[in-house]
Amino acid sequence: MRRWWSWIALSVLLLAGLKSLAVEIRDCKAIFDYIGLDRFKIEHLEVTLEGTEKGDYVVFTIGDSRFKVEISNGKATLTWLELHREIGQNSFVVHVTVRDPYGELLAEKSFELKLPVIAIGESVQNVEDSISWTPLWWKESRIAAYEVSEGVYYAVTAKPSMKFIILAFEFRNNGKSPEETPYLSYGQITTSKGYIFPIWDGSGERRRATEKEVSELIGSSGGYEELLPGETTVGCAVFEIPKDEEPVEIKISGVLPIISLGKKPPVPEEVVKEEMRSLLESLSLRFPNLGPDELLSLFKELLKEQWPFWEGG
Repeated sequence: MRRWWSWIALSVLLLAGLKSLAVEIRDCKAIFDYIGLDRFKIEHLEVTLEGTEKGDYVVFTIGDSRFKVEISNGKATLTWLELHREIGQNSFVVHVTVRDPYGELLAEKSFELKLPVIAIGESVQNVEDSISWTPLWWKESRIAAYEVSEGVYYAVTAKPSMKFIILAFEFRNNGKSPEETPYLSYGQITTSKGYIFPIWDGSGERRRATEKEVSELIGSSGGYEELLPGETTVGCAVFEIPKDEEPVEIKISGVLPIISLGKKPPVPEEVVKEEMRSLLESLSLRFPNLGPDELLSLFKELLKEQWPFWEGG
């Protein structure tokens, strides 16, 4: 009798082992609804499976979050999920586990899924029907231009502590009939300190722009222009950021991917060093009569207040 029970137990173990070997996680794909500078939303996250049986289920693990999902027709789908994004983050990891109704692990696999991020020169198709959009170049400037009416441009000088970041881009009609370009009026930019600034609203003391400024700074949004098949037009988006910060990424509403400007995202140590440098500069300007030793002593006292962990290293 004991021998029979031993055979039965061994058979159950073998069957469980064979089932775990038979279950396979084939693929994992994501469809994105929105990609922002500090967050992104997944419309559809789907994993394809083989060898599962009724009652088996999937657990998606993304960062510290876990989601249990039922399996249907060899697939498990997670919908409408919003996640945090770090500056410079180009991908995220999804860990997938398959378990039987008793919680036993049948299979597991990790996937690194790419976020829609493009570089200067890369095109985005169909931002509007057959219209493609390509970021051409970006540059810093103390002056920005904008079009107030057809052929009439004004120029504005940035505030003393600020500078303009100008992103030039191209619309192209890839269709077979005339099409109108979209007006991309909203956007954001991230900087080397991790801050986010909105698209410039055109505020500031203005004057008529020169022909050279219009040529170099563009000024036009490129929107609401009718393009013939194969025809292109150039527009720009302008941002105003502190002059001691560097631009890192740009997000334009109506264009799914984020545009990487090729700058390194900030790390905490770099941010602290930059803040320390700014603090020392402001102290030297505020107390011009203090000697080097007195200034350094005051600087150290303020450091202890703002960064308690700092010990004079």
